[in-house]
Amino acid sequence: MSNSVIKNILPYGEKLRVLLSHSELSSSNHRTILNSKGVFLSNYDKNNTVPALMTTLLDPTEFYELMEMQSQKEDSEKSRTLQLPWQGGNDLIQTIPKELNLNNLIKSNTNYKPTFKIIGNPQFVRVNNQKDVISLDFEIERENNTKGWDERKTIHRGSINISLTDKNNLQLITKKTHTSKETLETGELLLKYLKSHYKANSWTDKDADFERILFNHFINENRISFFFALTGELHFGVEFDKLINITIGPDPSTNIHQDLKEFLKDIENVKIKGKALQSHMIIAKTQYHPNLIFSSMLAKYNFKLSEGNGSFIVEYTFNEYEESKNPKSEFQFFIQRINLDKGYRQISNKEKIRKILNTAIETKKLEFYNNFKS
Repeated sequence: MSNSVIKNILPYGEKLRVLLSHSELSSSNHRTILNSKGVFLSNYDKNNTVPALMTTLLDPTEFYELMEMQSQKEDSEKSRTLQLPWQGGNDLIQTIPKELNLNNLIKSNTNYKPTFKIIGNPQFVRVNNQKDVISLDFEIERENNTKGWDERKTIHRGSINISLTDKNNLQLITKKTHTSKETLETGELLLKYLKSHYKANSWTDKDADFERILFNHFINENRISFFFALTGELHFGVEFDKLINITIGPDPSTNIHQDLKEFLKDIENVKIKGKALQSHMIIAKTQYHPNLIFSSMLAKYNFKLSEGNGSFIVEYTFNEYEESKNPKSEFQFFIQRINLDKGYRQISNKEKIRKILNTAIETKKLEFYNNFKS
Protein backbone atom coordinates (compact mmCIF):
# COMPACT_ATOMS: atom_id res chain seq x y z
CA MET A 1 0.00 0.00 0.00
CA SER A 2 1.31 3.46 -0.91
CA ASN A 3 2.46 5.65 1.98
CA SER A 4 0.77 8.55 0.19
CA VAL A 5 -2.61 7.01 0.97
CA ILE A 6 -2.28 6.42 4.71
CA LYS A 7 -0.40 9.32 6.23
CA ASN A 8 1.32 9.57 9.58
CA ILE A 9 -1.24 7.94 11.88
CA LEU A 10 -4.53 6.09 11.53
CA PRO A 11 -7.62 7.89 12.82
CA TYR A 12 -9.01 6.97 16.21
CA GLY A 13 -11.48 8.41 18.73
CA GLU A 14 -13.56 11.29 17.37
CA LYS A 15 -11.77 11.32 14.00
CA LEU A 16 -12.57 7.64 13.49
CA ARG A 17 -16.21 8.17 14.54
CA VAL A 18 -16.59 10.99 11.98
CA LEU A 19 -15.19 8.76 9.25
CA LEU A 20 -17.37 5.76 10.14
CA SER A 21 -20.51 7.89 10.42
CA HIS A 22 -19.97 9.46 7.03
CA SER A 23 -23.11 9.71 4.90
CA GLU A 24 -21.60 7.82 1.97
CA LEU A 25 -20.67 4.77 4.06
CA SER A 26 -23.56 2.38 4.59
CA SER A 27 -24.15 -0.16 7.33
CA SER A 28 -23.43 -2.87 4.75
CA ASN A 29 -19.98 -1.33 4.22
CA HIS A 30 -19.43 -1.53 7.98
CA ARG A 31 -20.65 -5.12 8.00
CA THR A 32 -18.09 -6.11 5.37
CA ILE A 33 -15.22 -4.79 7.51
CA LEU A 34 -16.57 -6.27 10.75
CA ASN A 35 -17.14 -9.71 9.25
CA SER A 36 -13.64 -9.72 7.77
CA LYS A 37 -12.35 -9.12 11.32
CA GLY A 38 -14.40 -12.06 12.62
CA VAL A 39 -16.98 -9.80 14.31
CA PHE A 40 -20.66 -10.66 13.78
CA LEU A 41 -23.61 -8.67 15.13
CA SER A 42 -27.29 -9.50 15.45
CA ASN A 43 -28.17 -6.03 14.14
CA TYR A 44 -26.01 -4.13 11.66
CA ASP A 45 -27.61 -0.72 12.15
CA LYS A 46 -25.05 2.09 12.22
CA ASN A 47 -25.85 2.66 15.89
CA ASN A 48 -24.29 -0.77 16.47
CA THR A 49 -21.63 -0.97 13.76
CA VAL A 50 -19.93 2.37 14.53
CA PRO A 51 -19.23 1.57 18.22
CA ALA A 52 -18.11 -1.95 17.27
CA LEU A 53 -15.60 -0.65 14.72
CA MET A 54 -14.35 2.02 17.12
CA THR A 55 -13.73 -0.70 19.72
CA THR A 56 -11.90 -3.02 17.35
CA LEU A 57 -10.06 -0.16 15.58
CA LEU A 58 -8.90 -0.32 11.97
CA ASP A 59 -5.66 -1.54 10.48
CA PRO A 60 -4.20 0.29 7.43
CA THR A 61 -5.78 -2.13 4.94
CA GLU A 62 -9.25 -1.77 6.45
CA PHE A 63 -8.95 2.02 6.54
CA TYR A 64 -7.92 2.05 2.89
CA GLU A 65 -10.87 -0.24 2.04
CA LEU A 66 -13.35 2.16 3.71
CA MET A 67 -11.83 5.09 1.83
CA GLU A 68 -12.23 3.18 -1.44
CA MET A 69 -15.87 2.34 -0.62
CA GLN A 70 -16.69 5.99 -0.01
CA SER A 71 -14.72 7.27 -2.97
CA GLN A 72 -16.49 4.89 -5.35
CA LYS A 73 -19.92 6.03 -4.13
CA GLU A 74 -19.10 9.75 -4.16
CA ASP A 75 -17.32 9.87 -7.50
CA SER A 76 -20.13 8.07 -9.33
CA GLU A 77 -22.56 10.50 -10.91
CA LYS A 78 -25.95 9.67 -9.41
CA SER A 79 -29.12 10.93 -11.03
CA ARG A 80 -32.76 11.27 -9.95
CA THR A 81 -35.71 12.62 -11.90
CA LEU A 82 -38.76 14.56 -10.75
CA GLN A 83 -41.86 15.87 -12.50
CA LEU A 84 -43.91 18.98 -11.83
CA PRO A 85 -47.07 20.11 -13.65
CA TRP A 86 -46.33 23.32 -15.53
CA GLN A 87 -48.53 26.15 -16.76
CA GLY A 88 -45.93 28.83 -17.34
CA GLY A 89 -44.13 29.91 -20.50
CA ASN A 90 -41.56 27.95 -22.46
CA ASP A 91 -38.67 30.39 -22.02
CA LEU A 92 -37.41 28.83 -18.81
CA ILE A 93 -34.50 31.19 -18.21
CA GLN A 94 -37.07 33.95 -17.68
CA THR A 95 -38.67 31.96 -14.83
CA ILE A 96 -35.51 31.87 -12.69
CA PRO A 97 -35.33 34.40 -9.81
CA LYS A 98 -32.94 37.24 -10.61
CA GLU A 99 -31.43 37.21 -7.11
CA LEU A 100 -30.53 33.48 -7.09
CA ASN A 101 -27.52 32.86 -4.84
CA LEU A 102 -26.85 29.31 -3.67
CA ASN A 103 -24.57 30.23 -0.77
CA ASN A 104 -27.19 32.60 0.64
CA LEU A 105 -29.85 29.94 0.12
CA ILE A 106 -27.82 27.40 2.11
CA LYS A 107 -27.08 29.84 4.94
CA SER A 108 -30.71 30.93 5.28
CA ASN A 109 -31.85 27.30 5.56
CA THR A 110 -29.18 26.07 7.99
CA ASN A 111 -29.28 26.59 11.76
CA TYR A 112 -25.56 25.97 12.10
CA LYS A 113 -22.48 26.96 10.17
CA PRO A 114 -22.40 24.88 6.97
CA THR A 115 -19.42 22.53 6.58
CA PHE A 116 -19.27 23.25 2.85
CA LYS A 117 -19.64 26.20 0.49
CA ILE A 118 -20.58 26.79 -3.12
CA ILE A 119 -17.67 27.92 -5.28
CA GLY A 120 -18.51 31.19 -7.01
CA ASN A 121 -22.09 32.17 -7.85
CA PRO A 122 -23.33 29.68 -10.47
CA GLN A 123 -26.44 30.53 -12.49
CA PHE A 124 -28.84 28.75 -14.85
CA VAL A 125 -27.99 28.91 -18.56
CA ARG A 126 -29.74 27.74 -21.71
CA VAL A 127 -28.63 24.38 -23.08
CA ASN A 128 -27.63 24.63 -26.76
CA ASN A 129 -29.49 27.96 -26.94
CA GLN A 130 -32.84 26.20 -26.39
CA LYS A 131 -35.49 28.18 -24.54
CA ASP A 132 -37.11 25.09 -23.02
CA VAL A 133 -33.96 23.48 -21.58
CA ILE A 134 -31.80 25.12 -18.91
CA SER A 135 -29.18 23.84 -16.51
CA LEU A 136 -27.15 24.95 -13.52
CA ASP A 137 -23.80 23.31 -12.74
CA PHE A 138 -22.20 23.95 -9.38
CA GLU A 139 -19.25 22.84 -7.30
CA ILE A 140 -19.00 22.62 -3.54
CA GLU A 141 -15.89 22.70 -1.41
CA ARG A 142 -16.12 20.66 1.75
CA GLU A 143 -13.97 19.13 4.45
CA ASN A 144 -13.48 15.41 3.81
CA ASN A 145 -12.15 13.26 6.65
CA THR A 146 -11.29 10.29 4.45
CA LYS A 147 -8.47 12.10 2.68
CA GLY A 148 -5.02 12.60 4.10
CA TRP A 149 -5.39 14.62 7.26
CA ASP A 150 -3.42 17.49 5.71
CA GLU A 151 -5.60 17.67 2.57
CA ARG A 152 -9.16 17.52 3.83
CA LYS A 153 -10.75 20.01 1.45
CA THR A 154 -12.35 18.31 -1.53
CA ILE A 155 -14.42 19.47 -4.50
CA HIS A 156 -17.71 17.84 -5.56
CA ARG A 157 -19.96 18.61 -8.51
CA GLY A 158 -23.72 18.80 -8.82
CA SER A 159 -26.20 19.98 -11.40
CA ILE A 160 -29.87 20.72 -11.97
CA ASN A 161 -31.34 20.29 -15.44
CA ILE A 162 -34.83 21.59 -16.19
CA SER A 163 -36.66 20.94 -19.45
CA LEU A 164 -40.21 21.03 -20.79
CA THR A 165 -41.89 18.17 -22.57
CA ASP A 166 -45.26 18.05 -24.26
CA LYS A 167 -46.62 14.53 -23.89
CA ASN A 168 -50.35 14.58 -23.07
CA ASN A 169 -49.77 17.65 -20.93
CA LEU A 170 -46.97 20.10 -20.27
CA GLN A 171 -44.62 18.98 -17.53
CA LEU A 172 -41.53 20.33 -15.90
CA ILE A 173 -38.85 17.63 -15.79
CA THR A 174 -36.16 18.36 -13.25
CA LYS A 175 -33.05 16.20 -13.21
CA LYS A 176 -30.66 16.30 -10.28
CA THR A 177 -27.16 14.97 -10.61
CA HIS A 178 -24.97 14.71 -7.54
CA THR A 179 -21.68 13.21 -6.38
CA SER A 180 -22.00 13.60 -2.60
CA LYS A 181 -24.70 14.03 0.03
CA GLU A 182 -23.99 17.77 0.23
CA THR A 183 -24.54 18.31 -3.50
CA LEU A 184 -27.82 16.38 -3.20
CA GLU A 185 -28.90 18.55 -0.25
CA THR A 186 -28.02 21.69 -2.23
CA GLY A 187 -30.09 20.46 -5.16
CA GLU A 188 -33.06 19.75 -2.88
CA LEU A 189 -32.86 23.25 -1.38
CA LEU A 190 -32.80 24.80 -4.83
CA LEU A 191 -35.76 22.73 -5.99
CA LYS A 192 -37.79 23.73 -2.93
CA TYR A 193 -36.94 27.38 -3.54
CA LEU A 194 -37.88 27.20 -7.23
CA LYS A 195 -41.17 25.44 -6.46
CA SER A 196 -42.18 28.24 -4.08
CA HIS A 197 -41.15 30.81 -6.69
CA TYR A 198 -43.18 29.05 -9.40
CA LYS A 199 -46.27 28.89 -7.18
CA ALA A 200 -45.96 32.56 -6.25
CA ASN A 201 -46.03 33.40 -9.98
CA SER A 202 -48.88 30.94 -10.76
CA TRP A 203 -46.65 28.92 -13.10
CA THR A 204 -47.68 25.77 -11.28
CA ASP A 205 -50.74 25.03 -9.18
CA LYS A 206 -50.55 26.07 -5.52
CA ASP A 207 -51.17 22.45 -4.45
CA ALA A 208 -48.71 20.92 -6.90
CA ASP A 209 -45.68 19.03 -5.71
CA PHE A 210 -42.77 17.26 -7.34
CA GLU A 211 -43.58 13.72 -8.37
CA ARG A 212 -40.65 11.45 -7.57
CA ILE A 213 -40.04 7.83 -8.50
CA LEU A 214 -40.49 6.19 -5.11
CA PHE A 215 -40.34 2.58 -3.97
CA ASN A 216 -43.95 2.60 -2.76
CA HIS A 217 -45.24 3.87 -6.09
CA PHE A 218 -45.17 0.29 -7.35
CA ILE A 219 -46.74 -3.01 -6.39
CA ASN A 220 -44.19 -5.84 -6.34
CA GLU A 221 -44.79 -7.21 -9.83
CA ASN A 222 -44.87 -3.73 -11.40
CA ARG A 223 -41.63 -2.76 -9.67
CA ILE A 224 -39.96 -5.80 -11.25
CA SER A 225 -41.49 -4.87 -14.62
CA PHE A 226 -40.14 -1.33 -14.23
CA PHE A 227 -36.64 -2.63 -13.54
CA PHE A 228 -36.70 -5.13 -16.37
CA ALA A 229 -38.05 -2.65 -18.88
CA LEU A 230 -34.63 -1.02 -18.49
CA THR A 231 -32.97 -4.15 -19.87
CA GLY A 232 -34.20 -3.36 -23.37
CA GLU A 233 -32.71 -0.98 -25.93
CA LEU A 234 -32.08 2.34 -24.17
CA HIS A 235 -31.14 4.37 -27.19
CA PHE A 236 -30.31 3.82 -30.85
CA GLY A 237 -26.94 2.09 -30.65
CA VAL A 238 -27.22 1.23 -26.92
CA GLU A 239 -28.23 -2.39 -26.28
CA PHE A 240 -28.61 -4.48 -23.13
CA ASP A 241 -26.04 -7.24 -22.65
CA LYS A 242 -26.67 -8.99 -19.32
CA LEU A 243 -27.59 -8.66 -15.66
CA ILE A 244 -24.61 -8.89 -13.32
CA ASN A 245 -26.40 -8.90 -9.98
CA ILE A 246 -29.79 -8.27 -8.40
CA THR A 247 -31.02 -7.69 -4.85
CA ILE A 248 -34.20 -9.54 -4.08
CA GLY A 249 -36.13 -10.83 -1.08
CA PRO A 250 -39.51 -12.22 -0.02
CA ASP A 251 -42.42 -9.93 0.78
CA PRO A 252 -43.50 -11.10 4.26
CA SER A 253 -46.94 -9.55 3.77
CA THR A 254 -47.76 -12.08 1.02
CA ASN A 255 -48.13 -15.85 0.90
CA ILE A 256 -44.85 -16.92 -0.66
CA HIS A 257 -45.22 -19.17 -3.69
CA GLN A 258 -44.71 -22.83 -2.75
CA ASP A 259 -41.75 -23.16 -5.13
CA LEU A 260 -39.91 -20.33 -3.32
CA LYS A 261 -40.56 -21.18 0.32
CA GLU A 262 -37.48 -23.32 0.84
CA PHE A 263 -35.20 -21.07 -1.20
CA LEU A 264 -36.25 -17.88 0.64
CA LYS A 265 -36.61 -19.40 4.11
CA ASP A 266 -35.11 -17.10 6.80
CA ILE A 267 -33.85 -14.67 4.13
CA GLU A 268 -34.61 -10.95 4.40
CA ASN A 269 -32.93 -10.07 1.13
CA VAL A 270 -30.12 -11.53 -0.92
CA LYS A 271 -27.79 -10.15 -3.59
CA ILE A 272 -27.51 -12.67 -6.40
CA LYS A 273 -24.51 -12.47 -8.72
CA GLY A 274 -24.26 -14.21 -12.04
CA LYS A 275 -23.63 -13.95 -15.76
CA ALA A 276 -27.14 -13.83 -17.25
CA LEU A 277 -29.56 -13.42 -14.35
CA GLN A 278 -32.39 -12.29 -16.62
CA SER A 279 -32.86 -15.99 -17.43
CA HIS A 280 -32.83 -17.19 -13.81
CA MET A 281 -36.06 -18.99 -12.86
CA ILE A 282 -36.79 -16.64 -9.94
CA ILE A 283 -36.90 -13.74 -12.41
CA ALA A 284 -38.13 -15.41 -15.59
CA LYS A 285 -41.27 -16.87 -13.99
CA THR A 286 -43.73 -14.02 -13.53
CA GLN A 287 -45.96 -16.03 -11.18
CA TYR A 288 -43.32 -15.46 -8.47
CA HIS A 289 -43.22 -11.67 -8.85
CA PRO A 290 -46.12 -10.72 -6.50
CA ASN A 291 -44.17 -12.33 -3.62
CA LEU A 292 -40.80 -10.72 -4.36
CA ILE A 293 -39.30 -7.38 -3.37
CA PHE A 294 -36.82 -6.27 -6.01
CA SER A 295 -34.71 -3.30 -4.90
CA SER A 296 -31.63 -3.02 -7.14
CA MET A 297 -29.83 -4.42 -10.13
CA LEU A 298 -26.49 -4.05 -11.88
CA ALA A 299 -26.66 -4.29 -15.67
CA LYS A 300 -24.16 -4.26 -18.53
CA TYR A 301 -24.83 -2.67 -21.91
CA ASN A 302 -22.93 -2.32 -25.17
CA PHE A 303 -22.94 0.87 -27.23
CA LYS A 304 -22.06 1.90 -30.76
CA LEU A 305 -22.22 5.69 -31.03
CA SER A 306 -20.71 8.25 -33.37
CA GLU A 307 -18.53 9.25 -30.38
CA GLY A 308 -17.18 5.71 -29.95
CA ASN A 309 -17.93 2.06 -29.22
CA GLY A 310 -17.69 0.16 -25.97
CA SER A 311 -19.63 -1.08 -22.97
CA PHE A 312 -20.79 0.28 -19.62
CA ILE A 313 -22.17 -0.94 -16.31
CA VAL A 314 -25.01 0.88 -14.54
CA GLU A 315 -26.61 0.37 -11.13
CA TYR A 316 -30.32 0.99 -10.65
CA THR A 317 -31.40 1.12 -7.01
CA PHE A 318 -33.87 2.14 -4.36
CA ASN A 319 -30.91 2.68 -2.08
CA GLU A 320 -32.70 3.93 1.04
CA TYR A 321 -35.03 0.93 0.96
CA GLU A 322 -32.05 -1.41 1.00
CA GLU A 323 -30.43 0.54 3.81
CA SER A 324 -33.40 1.10 6.13
CA LYS A 325 -36.55 -0.32 4.49
CA ASN A 326 -37.75 3.22 3.78
CA PRO A 327 -40.89 2.83 1.61
CA LYS A 328 -40.36 6.37 0.28
CA SER A 329 -36.88 5.57 -1.01
CA GLU A 330 -36.23 7.45 -4.25
CA PHE A 331 -35.05 5.57 -7.34
CA GLN A 332 -31.63 6.52 -8.63
CA PHE A 333 -29.08 5.21 -11.07
CA PHE A 334 -25.43 5.79 -11.72
CA ILE A 335 -23.04 4.59 -14.38
CA GLN A 336 -20.25 2.80 -12.56
CA ARG A 337 -17.86 2.20 -15.41
CA ILE A 338 -17.46 2.94 -19.12
CA ASN A 339 -15.07 0.75 -21.13
CA LEU A 340 -14.13 1.97 -24.60
CA ASP A 341 -13.15 -0.49 -27.30
CA LYS A 342 -9.44 -0.52 -28.07
CA GLY A 343 -9.61 1.62 -31.20
CA TYR A 344 -11.48 4.43 -29.41
CA ARG A 345 -9.57 4.80 -26.14
CA GLN A 346 -7.30 7.59 -27.38
CA ILE A 347 -9.78 9.51 -29.50
CA SER A 348 -13.18 9.33 -27.75
CA ASN A 349 -14.50 11.76 -25.16
CA LYS A 350 -15.71 9.54 -22.32
CA GLU A 351 -17.54 12.37 -20.54
CA LYS A 352 -19.52 13.21 -23.68
CA ILE A 353 -20.46 9.55 -24.01
CA ARG A 354 -21.48 9.47 -20.34
CA LYS A 355 -23.86 12.40 -20.90
CA ILE A 356 -25.46 10.66 -23.89
CA LEU A 357 -25.94 7.47 -21.87
CA ASN A 358 -27.31 9.35 -18.86
CA THR A 359 -29.84 11.16 -21.04
CA ALA A 360 -30.90 7.89 -22.68
CA ILE A 361 -31.51 6.25 -19.30
CA GLU A 362 -33.34 9.32 -17.97
CA THR A 363 -35.73 9.30 -20.93
CA LYS A 364 -36.52 5.60 -20.69
CA LYS A 365 -36.74 5.65 -16.91
CA LEU A 366 -39.46 8.30 -16.93
CA GLU A 367 -41.36 6.55 -19.72
CA PHE A 368 -41.34 3.23 -17.87
CA TYR A 369 -42.26 4.85 -14.57
CA ASN A 370 -45.38 6.35 -16.12
CA ASN A 371 -46.21 2.93 -17.57
CA PHE A 372 -45.81 0.89 -14.39
CA LYS A 373 -46.52 3.14 -11.38
CA SER A 374 -49.49 2.06 -9.29
